[in-house]
Amino acid sequence: MKLNDYAQNLGIRVGTIQVIAFILLAVLGVRLYYLQIVRGEYYSEKAENQRIRLIPIPAPRGAIFDRNGNLLVDSRPTYNITLSNEPIKKIDLTDRLEDYAQGLGVERQFLVERLNLIKKQPGFETMVLKENATMQDITWVEAHALEYPELRVELQPQRIYPLGKTLAHVLGYVGEISPKQLEKPEVQAKGLRAGDIIGKGSLEQYYDDYLRGKPGYRKVQEDSRGRV
Repeated sequence: MKLNDYAQNLGIRVGTIQVIAFILLAVLGVRLYYLQIVRGEYYSEKAENQRIRLIPIPAPRGAIFDRNGNLLVDSRPTYNITLSNEPIKKIDLTDRLEDYAQGLGVERQFLVERLNLIKKQPGFETMVLKENATMQDITWVEAHALEYPELRVELQPQRIYPLGKTLAHVLGYVGEISPKQLEKPEVQAKGLRAGDIIGKGSLEQYYDDYLRGKPGYRKVQEDSRGRV
């Protein structure tokens, strides 16, 4: 009698487990159908957008002429070595500072300061590590592209003054915006970010809003390691 009761209870238990398993599989099936069929196009587009990065294209600064049309200030293209913000979120750059310093010929303390600055700018895309990169600098970065995908060579405009120091006090100069300036509400309203070049003194500063161009962007696709 006890054997028959045990057999009946076992059958009920097995049946209950089968029902529960069927319900769970049904729920998973419905969820899978929803994600891949109903919302498949949405998630596919979202995943694709995550692979696309907007790389800023710095705008050349406007030229300055005298009343006779003589060129006083202009811009020329130059190569800079930049550090991308997104790839470094997943790695510890402490071990790479020495390699950066030796490979690019810059001081380690300078690199530490640049890294601390870029970490304070969550939405910042790139930070210049070295301006006026030489062919040796560019070759080193390209040769280590697989090891250091966060480093890039970018073409950026650089200010030139054909007259040298003549009229320097009148024309002024340009430089990277400082952290203190970034804290000002009027600067934030202009959309300026760390690393931007602005006028500092005389005409360059007074007409900065007119001389400073609006940067563009280009889309690039990256792999899982952040490489273009």
